[in-house]
Amino acid sequence: MKLLLYRLIPSGFVTYLPIEALRSLSLIHAVLAVVGSTTVLLVGAGLFHHGLRRYASGNLMQMRG
Repeated sequence: MKLLLYRLIPSGFVTYLPIEALRSLSLIHAVLAVVGSTTVLLVGAGLFHHGLRRYASGNLMQMRG
């Protein structure tokens, strides 16, 4: 899973998107790049806040007991 998330997907963005933009610069590629990067941003922010919520609740439980 780490290999997929940290190596394959980012390297795909770094290599595929610029090459496709140079080959055929079109509006659809620009829209897909913006949608893809926005999706990655929102998923990352959602996972961060989910993890932060679990961390904060675990921290509050330690202070109670």
